[in-house]
Amino acid sequence: MSGYYRCFFLLALSLLPKIMAQAADPPSAKFVYHPCAYIQLPDGRRLAYAEAGDPDGKNILIHHHGISSCRLDVEGFFPALKAMSGVRLFVLDRPGIGQSDPFCGKSFLSWPADVKAFADTMKIDRFGVIGGSGGTPYALAVARALPDRVTAVSIACPMAPLECVGTKAGSGAQGADFALRHPRLTSFGMNRFAIAERRRPDRFPPLWNFAAPADRQLLSDPTERCFLSRITDEAFRQGPCWQAHEAALLGQPWSCWLPEVRAKITIYSGCSDTITPPVMANSLGRTLPNAQVYLIPGEGHLSIGRRFATEILSAALPSKSR
Repeated sequence: MSGYYRCFFLLALSLLPKIMAQAADPPSAKFVYHPCAYIQLPDGRRLAYAEAGDPDGKNILIHHHGISSCRLDVEGFFPALKAMSGVRLFVLDRPGIGQSDPFCGKSFLSWPADVKAFADTMKIDRFGVIGGSGGTPYALAVARALPDRVTAVSIACPMAPLECVGTKAGSGAQGADFALRHPRLTSFGMNRFAIAERRRPDRFPPLWNFAAPADRQLLSDPTERCFLSRITDEAFRQGPCWQAHEAALLGQPWSCWLPEVRAKITIYSGCSDTITPPVMANSLGRTLPNAQVYLIPGEGHLSIGRRFATEILSAALPSKSR
């Protein structure tokens, strides 16, 4: 063998382990993002949604955003989704929020009909359900109403019924109780909050000064503050009344139907969360028949969704896909 071919052979031999390692690595996950699309519901209303993840993914997840949020909440899951193959995540704007048409009969138990219509239109047979904060009862209502289609439920920083935890169990409970008793003042206050966010998206939100250290650290990042401001602006596109209405719904009793939720439920709660503290997660864990609660030391209301996004998504997948 000539010197030239000997050198070429040795070089190829030295690269063989790297080539084999790359061949053994799983392909990187496909990723697409559609920030806004629509379907028409049977009653003629328009339902807006966002989609992110693997466009060919067979594991479908539907996330239920919290209050003062909207379908753009999906963007907080981008890093986790980009690392997960085969997963498609949808986030729907609820009636009157973002770009979904209002519905005067809106309630926790009316929502599953919209989700069913969405799944039927998109030809989605089975799917996992995710809920965060004020989106908790909507996610649980879907699991209750569609037990043959919901594979599993994952809940982060959950809100619990006030009749179970009291009106002083964190600022979320206090806000829901106030919204129930003073809807007009709540709408006015939420509108002022939205205007301030729109005018000064770079400013640290005053309402978060009393949040957990982990949340304040997260919002010290200007990118995160602008993201929060953009979500708030879109959530209030149709004004504050529907956000105030959702807050008031949380103040009404809704524990009576929770024992009927039979799906497997995984709950994540930050031990330092001042908005929905662990007492809420523990209450749900005692009420729901098939729930497991994880309390995460040091995490707050926003930080748990960022740092544990992969775990939150994975918990809603069918067991064989985890």
